[in-house]
Formats: sequence, structure tokens, C-alpha cells
Amino acid sequence: MTVIHIAPLPGGRHAVRSAYDPTVIATIKAVVPPFARSWDAPRRRWTVAPDWAALLAAALVAAGHQVVAAPASDPPRQCSSGDWARHLLRAVGPHGWPSCIVRSRVLHPDNTATGCPVLQRELNCARDELEVHR
Repeated sequence: MTVIHIAPLPGGRHAVRSAYDPTVIATIKAVVPPFARSWDAPRRRWTVAPDWAALLAAALVAAGHQVVAAPASDPPRQCSSGDWARHLLRAVGPHGWPSCIVRSRVLHPDNTATGCPVLQRELNCARDELEVHR
């Protein structure tokens, strides 16, 4: 078991620090997509986008690690994580949905550079939900 410290940084990102443990690194890379994480070598820490900090903490705990989280200075966001997808699809309208879905290949988990299974699932669920209500 490794102790991992997660703390909010100015600007919204979160710092993730721990002793070197390959399983921690593997979990970070498996949970947080490349566009939402970065390695800060001089400070020997990962930084992750705020939307991914709680999910990462839960995955690390599930993997048997101890997570010590500093309280966030900002209140939590009030929208659900899938709201972005519903807003996008409503904005482009039903005729624009196919192009949004085609462009979602950027989010597809097979795309190792930018893929994200969570965001892809949210986009697909939003499309399904809006199609039911058409």
C-alpha cells in the first residue's frame, strides 16, 4: 500500500504525489486520459485536471492505496459529469449529431493519444438520451 497525497493547485489542477510505485503510475495512466494529466518532473508530481481527481482517488483506493486528500478551496461543480455532452448535442441539433459522433473518434478509447472511455460513454449516453426524447 502506498500513501498518495492529492491536493488542489492554484488554477484548478490537482497535484498527485507519492513515493515511487509502478502500480500508482499505471493507475494514473489507466484512469486519467493523456490530455488531463502531466508529469511535473522538477516537482516530482503528477498534475491532473480537476474533473479527474475524484475518479483517480477512488481508483487508487480501490487498488489498495491510501489517499490523503487536501480539501478543495472551490466548491464542487454543480453539474453532472455528462452535462457537457448533452449541451453539445443540444447546441448542434439532431442534424449535427452524426458529425459530433464521427468527431468523437478523438475520445474513442482506442485512440491512445486522446482517447477517454468515460467521455466517450458520456457522449454516447447523451445521444441515446436525447434520441429517446425527440
